[in-house]
Amino acid sequence: MSHTLQRINRIASRHPELALHLFRQYAIRVGKAPAALPPAEALRELERAHNTIHRLSEIGREITSSLDRDTIMNIVYRHVHELIGAEVFAVGLYRPEKSLIEFPCNLLRGRRMLPYVRDANDTDLLSVWCIQHQKEVFINDIHREYARYIGADGLRKLTVFEAYPEGMHEVLPTSHIYVPMVLKGKTTGLIAIQCMHANAFQEMHLDMAKTLAAYTAIALDNADTYQQLAQAQQILVSQERLAALGALVAGVAHELNTPIGNSLLTASTLQEETQELKKIFNANQLRRSGLENFLDMLADAQELLLRNLMNASELVSSFKQVSADQASQQRRSFNLLQTSTEILRTVQNQIQKQGHHIVLDIPPQITLDSYPGPYGQIITNLIHNALLHAFEGRSSGQMRLQACQSGADEVTILFADDGCGIPADHLRRIFDPFFTTKLGQGGSGLGLSIVHNLVSSIMRGSITVQSTPGHGTSFTLVLPLHLPQEV
Repeated sequence: MSHTLQRINRIASRHPELALHLFRQYAIRVGKAPAALPPAEALRELERAHNTIHRLSEIGREITSSLDRDTIMNIVYRHVHELIGAEVFAVGLYRPEKSLIEFPCNLLRGRRMLPYVRDANDTDLLSVWCIQHQKEVFINDIHREYARYIGADGLRKLTVFEAYPEGMHEVLPTSHIYVPMVLKGKTTGLIAIQCMHANAFQEMHLDMAKTLAAYTAIALDNADTYQQLAQAQQILVSQERLAALGALVAGVAHELNTPIGNSLLTASTLQEETQELKKIFNANQLRRSGLENFLDMLADAQELLLRNLMNASELVSSFKQVSADQASQQRRSFNLLQTSTEILRTVQNQIQKQGHHIVLDIPPQITLDSYPGPYGQIITNLIHNALLHAFEGRSSGQMRLQACQSGADEVTILFADDGCGIPADHLRRIFDPFFTTKLGQGGSGLGLSIVHNLVSSIMRGSITVQSTPGHGTSFTLVLPLHLPQEV
């Protein structure tokens, strides 16, 4: 709304007679000519102006409360149509790097038209004039007033309606309002409002359009910023997941070295002893005692091979299940103890390498109908968080993962450490995205944010944290045993 109406609105509450006089003058200027209006009717006009200001304020709040571009544009059109009676409405986004004005939102009498673009260097177009001059266009008769802005070629180009629905190609809007969207002195686009008949708009409509354009510029900028942040966060989340999977692969590979190395050593020793026995046998020097010693060694080697290969097989099986769960995130029924054991087996090497220990205390009968992949990522992230933050500068750290069934429908899972704890001013922010005290030192600030999102959105549970500096930290998860069918 114009500064004049805003000033009248402020004055009205304290000096109604002065406000009435100012409103009469304003109305004369915008073409209402109410100088001869009776005071009662003029007061009604003033009240309508006051209500319009209030409504525009409410509309502004509605527009700027959305972070979705299409939703913003639909809201603006709805109000433009109600307030101004526009038949054609479009929002243009200025792309100076491409020398284009993109029109992703175009509506004709409520019907959505195809997106289109305009060459930002084509000076015969009203939209380009509006952008280049950073001024509004106000026309009530295109045939008589167009020349105030551009020449005859521009008028001819207005008849090009490739974006219009079928049957509307021959229609030429007669009344036009173009208002630039300006944010921080920079033109970001424009809104275009058109009607088929002449003299459809008054200056008050132009004021409304300018106000709506200002709100729209802010809202679209917020939406673009939010979208960029969401994309950046998604990239970082993907990188975090890939890093976790890479750490899982590295840990499993390192863990496999021990049983496979032992198996290779046992097999090579067995090979050497067998060749030695064969030489003795071929030389007819084999004795009963030598054969008994070889058979005892063979039994020990067989037991050692089986034990190491079984460990390797279990580790590979755990890795396959955990990685498949995390990759697919499919819902299935799983035993909490078995799945937790598989998860811990894949990260055990990292825990032991840093000199720490984890205790698993989960009853064998608890079964969940949920998502084992997200559950594995939750536990893995909690362990990595403890390794990175809780035990800095010390070894022999103790972690505990325990669970108990709470009622018939829920399970409570506790992950605790005896580390350094979390300061109170950090505790309330640990689930915030990008919050980390280890920026540039291995911390992305997304680990616990991902945990919170997985617990609340995927597994439909809750997570709380308790910590006292110097006395460790505990995370409590409450998860449903059976997710609703719609999940």
